[in-house]
Formats: sequence, structure tokens, C-alpha cells
Amino acid sequence: FPPYSSLRSDPLGCKALFMTLERSAGLDGRRNFRDLDRLKGLQGGTIYYLGAGEELLDASSDEQVRKLEALAGEGNRLVIAFGMVKGRPSATRERKDKADGEAARDKRKKAANAAQSCASRGGVWGLEIGAFGPPAGPVKSRPRAALSATASELPPTIPLHSLHNFKGDGKGWRPIYNYGERAVVLERAVGKGSIVLLAESYLLSNEALRNDRCPGLLAWLQGTGHSALFDESHLGVYDNPGVMELIKKHRLVPFVLALMALAALYVWKSAVPFVAMAAPETEQREFGVRDNFSGLVNLLRRNIAQGELLNTCFREWSRSFSREFRNNPALGEQVRAIVSDDAARPVGKRDPLARYREIARILEKKRLN
Repeated sequence: FPPYSSLRSDPLGCKALFMTLERSAGLDGRRNFRDLDRLKGLQGGTIYYLGAGEELLDASSDEQVRKLEALAGEGNRLVIAFGMVKGRPSATRERKDKADGEAARDKRKKAANAAQSCASRGGVWGLEIGAFGPPAGPVKSRPRAALSATASELPPTIPLHSLHNFKGDGKGWRPIYNYGERAVVLERAVGKGSIVLLAESYLLSNEALRNDRCPGLLAWLQGTGHSALFDESHLGVYDNPGVMELIKKHRLVPFVLALMALAALYVWKSAVPFVAMAAPETEQREFGVRDNFSGLVNLLRRNIAQGELLNTCFREWSRSFSREFRNNPALGEQVRAIVSDDAARPVGKRDPLARYREIARILEKKRLN
């Protein structure tokens, strides 16, 4: 992640500050990964715009500045802290370079050109930022900026990690901390809210919260805002939500689980039939090729009860062979007696096959005679 990102946990990150505010009672800590236009309607919060580039103060960034002013004008407190700023090296570094000869002079020349280009900028706020040099007098190993505003809750001095400071005649800006004659912390009222500018983001970094902690300054920066929003979009960290994130956002997880269950049931139904398949021999017997006789047998089975089979056969035989009945009445009476005897028995004790064979023997005997 970029320097001074609230997602970064090394010394150059600001994750410790974000976690501190997030876990504070009464505060809502969040991150913004979208364009600043998406924050319209936010009121009563504190927006942290950390690690900003010095190009924010250029005339070409007027549109971005107006977006920030619009957020502050809606009643928010906007904290803008600059990150990696290019400018003239500090006086301590210059003294060291003087001893290095020609190489040091080339470095100073390049730094002067950078400072000149920085001084030629002029944005909406009328401010420039850079390392414009320390005030007259000895420079300590760790310089400190002095409080210039009347605020009892702020510490009298704050440590500086570099000599970056503001230059310009920006109207409406109130200096809070100065290093010599140059301001390092500025504040300005905008509409219902305010904007605070810090020349460097060091005091909000993980390193500062461990080694140079200034709780009074951090509390003043947060102010009375009920939320702490850390903007990550200006650092190039954008949110590209995936499908699962959109599903969770719109609470579609139960619907997706139901679809998955239906899909699993469909696959199971297609792969394993609910009705057991018949054995191969049974299937061949039931659905194989049949002749006319098999069809007639199945038809008789469906329409004639087993107890009425012999009686039905006798009636059909009487119609077909009525002449033989007339020529031989005794034969007909004999056959009718056998059928009547079988019909008089209970259904479970009837034996139509034995009676049929008995009648067949009588008829065969009659033909032989």
C-alpha cells in the first residue's frame, strides 16, 4: 500500500491511528475507496486526507480542491496532511553536502530549481509547500514547531520529521503551529466545517504514534466529529467489488444457497433415478418382442377372473360346437356336469386346469370312437 495509507502497518503507514479511532467509543471508523463525489451528503464527520501530494496546491488541481471544500462546507472537518514533498534539502543536509565538494553544489543547484518551480505555483488556496529552509539560528537534530494559536488543549510544541512548511499569502488561513516564520499547521473555516492543513503526515503515522506521540494534537484534529473517514482513493487504492461482495451487500446469500440446493437436486435426479430400474431379464420379458398368442393370453388375464375361466371356456365351446351338442346330448351333459361341479366348489379349491384336462380326455375319447 502507498505511504500513509490506513491499510499499511509499517512505520510509513497510518493503520495505528485508524484502529485507535475505530475502537474509540462514540466514533465510527471507516475507509473510503471511491471518488470523493460519492461522499456527498456526509455531515458531522472528520475526513482524513493523508499522504497528499504537493500537486494538490497547483492551479491544475483547483477542481479537486473545490471538491474538498464542498465536503468541508457540508459540516465536516477535513484534515489534509502532505506526504512525500519535493523541495530544497534541510540546512543540516546542506552543511554536510558542502563538505563533499562539487557533487554537493550540483545537488544544491537541482534543489534550487525544484524550489523555484514550487514557488511558481499558485492554486485556489494561494499556498505552496516545500522545504524552504530553517529560520536563523542553530538547528537541532529533531526540530520542533511552536504553537502560535491560542488553544489550551494543544501541546506547546510538536516534533517535526522534516523542514517542510507552507509559504504564501493564502487568505483566511489561521496558523496553528509555526517553525520560525513559516507555518506547518494551518486551519480555515469553510461553510459549516473546517479544513486543517499539515505540512507533513509524520505525526499521524505509525512511527510517530510509537516514538513522538501527540495525543492532544490528534484529539484536536478529530474535533467533535462523530465519525473518522480515511480516504484511500487519492492514494490510488480503489475498491473493485466482486460478485460475492455484491451478493453479501444486497443480502442475497440465502437466495444463492437455495439456487445451489436446487441445482444439486437437479443433478442428483438426472444422475440417479428415483424409481429403481428393472432387472435385465424382467425387462426383456415385459418389453420384449411378443407374438399374437402372447397378446391373447395377456388380454384374457386382464378381462377374465381365474374362477370364471372354465365356465367361460365352456360357454364359448358350446357356441362353436353347437352341432355336436345336438347330435350327442349326453356328451354335452357330461361336460356341463364337470363345469358345474367345479363352479360349485369354493374359489380357493377350484382347479380349472384339472377339469379342462378331464374334459379334453372325454372329447378325445369321443373322437377315437
